[in-house]
Amino acid sequence: DVMIAGKVAVICGYGDVGKGCAAAMKTAGARVIVTEIDPICALQALMEGLQVLTLEDVVSEADIFVTTTGNKDIIMVDHM
Repeated sequence: DVMIAGKVAVICGYGDVGKGCAAAMKTAGARVIVTEIDPICALQALMEGLQVLTLEDVVSEADIFVTTTGNKDIIMVDHM
């Protein structure tokens, strides 16, 4: 078991699944950051009070990564 409270969680993608994951992480006490390439979805995350940044900007401070895009290779070795 891992305590999520106090951790930084990055949610890659803010569609239906990303929204659910972000809500769950926030409820568990994590600081949630969203990465999103669609400007409409990014705006939705901002309007819900979440921070929206690029993966490159948050990779060094994140503790938990959740990819919800359905695409492969969202997080690559180059990002680390």
